Amino acid sequence: MSNQPLVSVALITYKQEEYIAECIESAVAQKVDFPIEIVVGDDCSPDGTGAILEEYAQKYPEIIKYKRREKNLGMHKNWEYTIKDCTGKYIALLEGDDYWIEEDKLAKQVKLMEANPDAAMIFTNAEVLNQTSMVADDTYVMRSFDERQEFSFDELLKSNPAPTCTVLFRNGLFEKFPEEYYQSPYADWMFNLLNAEHGRILYMKDVTSVYRYHPGGVF
Repeated sequence: MSNQPLVSVALITYKQEEYIAECIESAVAQKVDFPIEIVVGDDCSPDGTGAILEEYAQKYPEIIKYKRREKNLGMHKNWEYTIKDCTGKYIALLEGDDYWIEEDKLAKQVKLMEANPDAAMIFTNAEVLNQTSMVADDTYVMRSFDERQEFSFDELLKSNPAPTCTVLFRNGLFEKFPEEYYQSPYADWMFNLLNAEHGRILYMKDVTSVYRYHPGGVF
C-alpha cells in the first residue's frame, strides 16, 4: 500500500480543549484500506487545545500533521492554510468541536466518489448535539432528504444543506480562494460552492457525524 494519502482530513480548531480529543479520536478510528493523513490547523488557541494536539501528534506521527499558527488568523485563513497543506486526492472537513460516529464514513464516501469521477463533492446527514440549554443534552438528526442522492448547484446556491463535518471533496478543483470567500460569514458554504462549480454534488442519507451546537461555537 502506497504511503501517499488518498484522503486528507482537514481539521481546524480554536480554543476547543473540551472537545478536541473526541474529534481526533473519531478521525483516527476510521476503518480504511487506504492511507490517510490528519492535517490539523490550530489557530493559536489560548487554552489547552495545543497541548492536547501535541500529545496526539506524538502518539500518531505517521498520520497526524499538526501545525499551530503563530498568531490568530481567523477561521477563513485557517481553513485556507490547512486545506493547502493537504496532499490527498480527497479532502474531508472536520472542525475541532465536531466528531464522526461511523467508522466507515471515509471508506463509503471514497467508494462512491471513485465510482463517480464527475462528482466534485459528497456529504451525508449528521446529528446535532445541542448543548446550549440548562437541561440535558438534546440530540436530533439535522435534516431529512428521504431518498435523495444528489443536489444541484442552484440548490446549494440558495441554501447550504451540507453539514461541514460530513463533507468530502476532490482536492485541487480551484486554484485560489477568491475575495468573496473572505467576505462571506459562512466560510464552509462558500468553500462548498467553489468546489461544486466543478462537478456533481452527491448525498448519502447515512448519519455519519455529530455537529456540536454549543455556546462557544462559531454559529
